[in-house]
Amino acid sequence: MSFPFTFHSNFEAGSNAEWDSESDTGSLLDFPHYSVLVKDSNALMPFKGAYCMRNTLGDTNDHTVTEGSIDIADTGEAYFRWYMGLSKDFRFTADDTFNVFELQQAGGTVEVSVGFRVTNSTRLIEFGIGDGTAPTSFVQWPARGQWVAVELYANIETNGSGVVTLYLDGTQVATLT
Repeated sequence: MSFPFTFHSNFEAGSNAEWDSESDTGSLLDFPHYSVLVKDSNALMPFKGAYCMRNTLGDTNDHTVTEGSIDIADTGEAYFRWYMGLSKDFRFTADDTFNVFELQQAGGTVEVSVGFRVTNSTRLIEFGIGDGTAPTSFVQWPARGQWVAVELYANIETNGSGVVTLYLDGTQVATLT
């Protein structure tokens, strides 16, 4: 017999209080109320509720929240869903690939990565998944200035036949074994 586990978290406390820990060298994470965001015409308002987590990109440090109680055993399946948006004035000056979501082993080894690849010369913004520390399979990010539903299905198989599938706004865009 199996029991589904539903984990729901938001930022309605105006902080990261629901998460186990935060790593934010440089203090680029905050959890603003919509009344703060409305003062910036380029900002996205929270998709649901009055608060959201905002990550102001600007250095090479990690700016993360961590939850350690999401455990997946071998032959287990898990679904993750969140909304993410890039501001209308999202800018970058160099080519880069960076993660926004990771599934890690207890020892910290990254097994599945979800993140962006940006290419400065073409202004291309791509989003993708990877089997390991960096995304390797990408699609173009749908749009700046709007929320996008990101969904990840993970089937964990230690024999190498596990699958991760990425959906954007309900459309399957990438699958990796």
